[in-house]
Amino acid sequence: MYIIVKKKKNSFAIFMLISVLIFLNVIIIFGLSMFFSIGVSSENLFTICVFLVIPIVLNLYLLNYLFWQIRGYEEIEMTDSSLTVKRRGKLFRDAFTVQLDKIVKIEEQEYETPKFGDFIWQSPTIFSKIVGEIGGKIRLTYSTKALCFKFKATTDFGQELSSEEAHSYVQQMNEILSTAHADL
Repeated sequence: MYIIVKKKKNSFAIFMLISVLIFLNVIIIFGLSMFFSIGVSSENLFTICVFLVIPIVLNLYLLNYLFWQIRGYEEIEMTDSSLTVKRRGKLFRDAFTVQLDKIVKIEEQEYETPKFGDFIWQSPTIFSKIVGEIGGKIRLTYSTKALCFKFKATTDFGQELSSEEAHSYVQQMNEILSTAHADL
């Protein structure tokens, strides 16, 4: 099973990301002008580097999500042995793979892409939802291991699926999953 889900453009997120990128670039330009006006000495080199490196890293991070908003899509592939979700169209590729024997359940969930009226202070994850970093109509619960601890983790994908599409894909994935679990 192979699905491609195109990301719809969220104009509020694009506006917000462009605004913050402009602000960070003004800080970088100010930092460069300060760098050239006071000159380089061993006393101020570290401060100037930090003042320039942090906004540049933040620029790349935000540019990554701006590209996700403008040209992003998800590739969802389920084979007889694994489920892979790849987010494409970003600067930094994002993918995860889970073996079918580790999957506990695949289910639908209600998810709405945040709009202009949703404000950042309403939820600690609202910024992540607005830029499309988290969320989706399909929830995957799987068992995993970190250090010596076993626990169940969840991840969401399929942000732009309709409820009917999500329902259909969840049924297909659960059929493949039940067949794979029966073979074990």
